Amino acid sequence: MSYYIHYKGNYYRKDVQFKTLDLAHGARVPSFSPDVAVVNIQEGQTDTHVITLNCTTPSGSSCDLTIGDGFNNTFLLVNNDIRTAVSPPVDYEALGDRNFVVTLEVHGRDPTDPSSNHTAVATVFVYVGPVNEFQPIFVGVPYTAQVPEDIRVGNQVIQLTGKDGDLGPQGEITFSIVAGNNDNKFQINPKTGRIFTADSLDYETVMSYRLTVRLSDGDNTTEEDVTISVLPVNDNDPQCTPTVYHVTMGDEFATEQTKLQTLSCTDADGDALTYTIVSGNTGGDFDVTPTGTIVLTKDLDATRNPLNYLLTIEVTDGERSTDALFRIYVIKNNTKAPEFLSEQRDVPESKAVGSEIIVYTAYDPDQPPYGIVSYEIQMVTNGGDNQFLIERNTGRIKLARPLDYESVTSYNIIVVSTDGGGLKGTGTVAIDVLNENDNVPVCRTYAEVYNVREDTAVNTVISTDVQCTDADNNQLTYNLVMSPPGSTFDVTDFGHVFLKEPLDFEAQSFYEFDVIVSDGGSSPVKITMVIDVINVNEHPPIFSPEIYHSTLDETSQPGVNVTMVTASDGDLDTLSYSFLSPAPEFNLGSSSGLIILSQALNAETQTSYTLQVIASDGDKTATATVSVTVRDVNEAPAFDQDNYSFSNIENTPTGTLIGKVVAKDPDVVGNNAVFRYSIISGNVNSHFLIDPDDGTLSVAVPVDFEVTRSVLLVIEVSDFGSIPLSDKCTVNISIQDVNDNPPEFATATLTEFLPEDAGVGDVVSRVSAKDIDSDRNDNNLFLFRIQQNVPFVVDPRSGNVSVKEPLDRELQESYEMVIEAEDGGFPPNTGSVTLTVILTDVNDNAPLILGTYDKTIPENEPIHSLVFTMSASDIDAGDNGRFLYSIIAGNPGFHFRIEQITGYVQVSTELDRESQSVYELVIQATDLGSTPRSSTVTATVTLSDVNDMAPNFNQGEYSFNVQENVPRGTSVGTVGAKDEDLGANAFVIYRIKTYLEGHAGKFTIDPSTGALSTLGDLDREVEGFYSIKVIAEDRGSLWSEALVNVTVTDANDNAPMFTRTQYSTEVFEDLAVSTVILTVTAHDRDLGTNALIGYSIDPNSRDGVRAGEYFSLNGATGVLRLIKELDREFFANISMTVIATDAGAQQQSSNTTVSVFIEDINDNRPVFQPSFYNAEVSYEHACDHIITVVTAMDVDQEKNAEVVYEMDPVYGENQFILDPISGQIKTNLNVNESINVILVRAHDLGTPRLMTSLSAKIRIDSFNASETILLFSLSMNLPTYLKREAEFLSLVKETIAEFYATAYVRRWCIEDKTTSVVVYVYAVKNDLTKWESNLNLDKPFMTNGEFLDALELNQNNIPTINGTDERWRDLLVTDVGSYGDDIVYPAGSSRASGDAGSSGLVIALATIFSILALVLLVALILCLLWRRKLKKRKENNKASSTPKLIKVQSKISKNGDQSGSSEKRPFIHDEDEFGGSVRHVTNVANPSMVYPNGAKVMGSPLTRSGHGKGSPTGSALDTDKDTDSLTKIDIDGRRDKLVSPSGVKSRLTGSPSTGSVKRRVLVEKGSNLAEDGDERPSSDGRASTRTYKNRGIDPVTGWVYEDNPEQNGRQWLKTPDGDPIFEPAFI
Repeated sequence: MSYYIHYKGNYYRKDVQFKTLDLAHGARVPSFSPDVAVVNIQEGQTDTHVITLNCTTPSGSSCDLTIGDGFNNTFLLVNNDIRTAVSPPVDYEALGDRNFVVTLEVHGRDPTDPSSNHTAVATVFVYVGPVNEFQPIFVGVPYTAQVPEDIRVGNQVIQLTGKDGDLGPQGEITFSIVAGNNDNKFQINPKTGRIFTADSLDYETVMSYRLTVRLSDGDNTTEEDVTISVLPVNDNDPQCTPTVYHVTMGDEFATEQTKLQTLSCTDADGDALTYTIVSGNTGGDFDVTPTGTIVLTKDLDATRNPLNYLLTIEVTDGERSTDALFRIYVIKNNTKAPEFLSEQRDVPESKAVGSEIIVYTAYDPDQPPYGIVSYEIQMVTNGGDNQFLIERNTGRIKLARPLDYESVTSYNIIVVSTDGGGLKGTGTVAIDVLNENDNVPVCRTYAEVYNVREDTAVNTVISTDVQCTDADNNQLTYNLVMSPPGSTFDVTDFGHVFLKEPLDFEAQSFYEFDVIVSDGGSSPVKITMVIDVINVNEHPPIFSPEIYHSTLDETSQPGVNVTMVTASDGDLDTLSYSFLSPAPEFNLGSSSGLIILSQALNAETQTSYTLQVIASDGDKTATATVSVTVRDVNEAPAFDQDNYSFSNIENTPTGTLIGKVVAKDPDVVGNNAVFRYSIISGNVNSHFLIDPDDGTLSVAVPVDFEVTRSVLLVIEVSDFGSIPLSDKCTVNISIQDVNDNPPEFATATLTEFLPEDAGVGDVVSRVSAKDIDSDRNDNNLFLFRIQQNVPFVVDPRSGNVSVKEPLDRELQESYEMVIEAEDGGFPPNTGSVTLTVILTDVNDNAPLILGTYDKTIPENEPIHSLVFTMSASDIDAGDNGRFLYSIIAGNPGFHFRIEQITGYVQVSTELDRESQSVYELVIQATDLGSTPRSSTVTATVTLSDVNDMAPNFNQGEYSFNVQENVPRGTSVGTVGAKDEDLGANAFVIYRIKTYLEGHAGKFTIDPSTGALSTLGDLDREVEGFYSIKVIAEDRGSLWSEALVNVTVTDANDNAPMFTRTQYSTEVFEDLAVSTVILTVTAHDRDLGTNALIGYSIDPNSRDGVRAGEYFSLNGATGVLRLIKELDREFFANISMTVIATDAGAQQQSSNTTVSVFIEDINDNRPVFQPSFYNAEVSYEHACDHIITVVTAMDVDQEKNAEVVYEMDPVYGENQFILDPISGQIKTNLNVNESINVILVRAHDLGTPRLMTSLSAKIRIDSFNASETILLFSLSMNLPTYLKREAEFLSLVKETIAEFYATAYVRRWCIEDKTTSVVVYVYAVKNDLTKWESNLNLDKPFMTNGEFLDALELNQNNIPTINGTDERWRDLLVTDVGSYGDDIVYPAGSSRASGDAGSSGLVIALATIFSILALVLLVALILCLLWRRKLKKRKENNKASSTPKLIKVQSKISKNGDQSGSSEKRPFIHDEDEFGGSVRHVTNVANPSMVYPNGAKVMGSPLTRSGHGKGSPTGSALDTDKDTDSLTKIDIDGRRDKLVSPSGVKSRLTGSPSTGSVKRRVLVEKGSNLAEDGDERPSSDGRASTRTYKNRGIDPVTGWVYEDNPEQNGRQWLKTPDGDPIFEPAFI
């Protein structure tokens, strides 16, 4: 007997032999528990416990145990324990044929049994687990391989083999490359060890590889080196750089054996090159040497015509070749220079820029290319170098800048012509400029605004400031044009505007007119003037009428108009209205005069109001009286709310109180204050009463909720006035229900019929009841319930009665139940109904077929033979219990039939097993119910076989496709044949009979399956179609054949190949966009899409991204086109990798290199860096001092980048010398100007020559060396000093920085004394002149005295820093002295008046006399000021009624120029000084200078103040002798302000102490306009309300102060340089 053990998903069989034993009385049979066991151990374990067995005997003694044969030397028994032996150990690999399981049979015997015939057997399955005990090793080492460099990617290089002594997972090995494959040229199959190429190889790059391959079993590894040698293949074309050569030579040099040039060509394969002229050498004039040198074979003569040759030279390495082009020009020698004739032209100064003046050409008899090549302007006299342009090729001279006769009247243009051989000729074109009236008049200002009082006298001059000039010196005329026309103002022939007719503010308050200034030309100038007429207050306001009456009802609401008061003013001034005393009940419109009620009135409190209204024009007033009477009215009573809501429980008794309504009457006395309540509607059936006096509601008749659920009463309250007034409200009374009605059903009994197959949940019936109570307290809500235990349930809310359990009519035919309905009131009420349910029968049981049916019959069984007899039953009765049989499936051909009633199954036609061997007849039994039910059974009939059929292919011809290069053994397709016989006769064998087309041996067929697979390598490019005949035969003599056609499809196994390995070309940087550069071409041997080639630029290659920006490559044609303008200054060449990629699924590609070399053109002008130079020069020409060096850079190449400097002759002529090559500027002779500004320009030597667009500006300040220079003696030779000069000058600057923080020092000369040097040094006190914007500032040279003081010399004449001369001694300074004989200090300084060592007595006496003089001067000034103040007070009193004309002028003219003139201009013009004398305040001429760090310097930068720099009185405040006059101060060059230097307030209206004058300044758009006293925006955006009528500047100290009139005090602020009055926020 056998049984199976299931362990770890496997079943293991155990065979057991049982013997029938005759057990005599007293036999002792042992037993194991359990008798089968399974254990696990690891291999290699020794003396290890495996399992303990439990063996018992009937006698109770221990069993004698033994292990059966086979493993008794590996496993031992120790008592009842099985242990592994010490030796040999258990070996996993030795158990491979046993599924790594040791089966031990342990026999147990009862030692007390003398016969020893009775034993027990226990089976122990020992599963042995593996241990990784062996190291993997390589087989067949060492490994070496050789491959050609053109081996295809994916081809095998070498096969590695390894093995591992372990079995199972520990014996599975993997291969990997761990070193030597940095460029990923190779890959290895981790399972098979096959190394194949992963990328293309190149012998010229790497000739051999040493790969380290690791063999691993997961735990242990072994490594081995694989050497792969790359064999060279000639795969590189020769390369020539460049590919095109140009040689131009004169025929005097074109003699026999002259060597022209040697080609520079190489071959990356290292092959020797040969050179051959293949075209262009038709006359045999040239030859090429083996080294690639082009040599003339005869003399060439270009006397008649120039010679032009284009040689094509083939360079080959024997297999591959490339072409180089060699172009040779032979020309006649250049003999003549170009010649000109002089020309003269008259050019009007209005000629447009760009207009042609003359075509100036030269004559040259030489033939090309020695003819004229270019024209250029060498120079133009009178500073006109940039005035004209000449076309390089045509000699056409054009105007480059506008002409101006007033500046320059003539020019001489020097033109240079250059021929192709470099010879030059010059000519002169004289240009005379014709004068035209091309300058319009220029006026000081183009817009003025004046404020004029309406009482100003006729013929008063308004303005004398229309000052205009004409650059053409034409006579100017003035004409006044007014819009609308009028004759109020007029203008004199001198431009003075005056009042012609009286002014009347009430008639016209504003005038605007234009003064037209003409020089007789077509462009007159217009000056716009605006006159604001200042009104004079002459008339007081007048009310009409003066008394107003109004009556209001006490019920008038706030907002009602009371009345409107109206006043008029003869001055047309705007009037404002106000109450004389507060009137809170009324509001008065301040501008309209409309009085509006603001509070409710009450006649019972106040019956009238009297209001006093004032009208004011700001100065004069008038008063009107308004009387308002309040009229009393009767007011209706009113309920305190419009709607009331009360509730009442039904059936409450009569007299029950319900609620109360409340009304109030605003009247307090008389019948108007008496009222009564009444119900006027809604009291149907008179259920309620109301108390007429207090409004209390009560029940009159009890209410039934089921009849009336709510009552809406309308209640009226009415007073007893003469005309009664009333109010109404509504009262809603809701009736509340009580539970006084039970639920009621419509009938007492119900009967329902229900089929027995009704499902659980089906609704049988629905009961319903109703309760006429309300839902209050759930009075009309009820629940249904069934009292009996029946298979039905009622829904407690809906009343649906449904089936609760399955029903069966055969068990019970009807049910009766009582359904109750109980409402939710308290106490609850209940109603009921009786429901009877009768079940009806349905056909719910199908016939049941009894037994199984399975039978085998021979295929020749006779017709009508009985096969089966069916048996079935149906528990239903009647037709539902009777049934019929039928075959419903599995009987194709109707080979069987069945008797419907008896169920007999018979053979009906002949049978054939080859057609169908098995029939599965589906037999159905169906009852006769109205809804028939049925059941089925499958009866199986099996036919036995007869061998009579041959194999047949399922089709006569097969067609398969297989891709080329697939591995051997790849499946192609499967042919199939079938033998209808059974057993051995049905076994089919396949074989190939013959090859009808294609070479044999490429395919094989599996004899059992018919699977066709590859046997040899397939290559579509060699053979693409095979036709094979195959045979299918059984083991007998029967067979058939079929045709198999195999088409080899294309694989993308050929990469596109470029016709050239690299392309190159040369282009000029001005090449036009869209120009074709070159075309790349490649070919592919594959077919279809695999051969479609697309071209692209590799963005990852060198210059790839840049190439994509500048070039476009047509992906289909390979045409490379320029898409963006080139610039050689950014890059000189672009090299890109072009990739040709086919369209295969696994794309193949190759690449080539395309190099585009960019040639330079002269397209960049030189640029000065920097453009402004700050330098100094001494008046003495004592040494060859380099003043400064200008530098201009040109980013072009070669001649195009060589810069030549030239000086504008207008600047520095005959004083300075400019080196045209180095840019050094020196003095030509002694300078005579304190400040010199020169302009230097530069041009390159390219063609055409380009000039700098911006000249360099050099500021050169002159100094007196004898008053400025210090001599520093240093004990070092000249080379050492020059190395340390920067350190030396830095120390000088650092030393004087304590006194002059921004000073700088420079070396003038060096005197070389062989072992020592004397350095001439000067210093400038600040560096403000470094900026071109400060060109108008003086350069403050430090005098030698100031210089020496700042150095703080010690007793040895050595400078010190912090009292020590250590750092100076480090520089070997031995002495410091003055260059001049005298020590000089600035005028006015403490040391300028005498020697430092003068007598102390003289100083003391001078000091005493100075103090006395100062005291006397102060006393005199105070006396004069007191007298003047007294005089002014008298004059101001007399001038209170005298008209004043005030003019505020704009500093900015129409063309934006700021006046820089020092001329004093009138500010106020009148007959008297505030009271009749002429008075004016001058404009400050000197503009403020803004330093680079933002600090402001007031005063003229070009003149020195008599007070000295830094003095408070040295500010830019310029005043008249009258220090009390108003002063106009220029703050930032934008507009003027008025300040009073002495602190006197400047009020210019009738009285000096009262009134104010509004002044408006009309300036250009963008200026910040504000009237005095108005808010002005500050620089940080905030508003400032500060005014200047209380501000002033002290004329002695220059400090700013502010008067406080309330406290009669003065507050000192800041100095002008730091005062807010000088900031933009206050301007």
